[in-house]
Amino acid sequence: MMSLNLEIIQESETHGIEINEMIKLVGSLPIRKKKLVVSMQNYIKEMAEFEDTDVENDYQKAIEFIQNLEEDEVEEVCYYIADLYKDIEF
Repeated sequence: MMSLNLEIIQESETHGIEINEMIKLVGSLPIRKKKLVVSMQNYIKEMAEFEDTDVENDYQKAIEFIQNLEEDEVEEVCYYIADLYKDIEF
């Protein structure tokens, strides 16, 4: 497993809530990049009925971040976020 650079760590923490929510919905690690992105896109569609554009924007930014990562970086970010949020309930 590679080490994440500081920039990726900081950006993943910015989108940690969204990534953690998808980890919980998918229910297992590792999560492949495509599955994470599709899960987020589906979540945005589901949230559209509530017309919460702030949440939609947050998820869209998280998708853009994930899409700019390599597959192995996505998996490592997911493990990092899962560990970071393991004791936090929303």
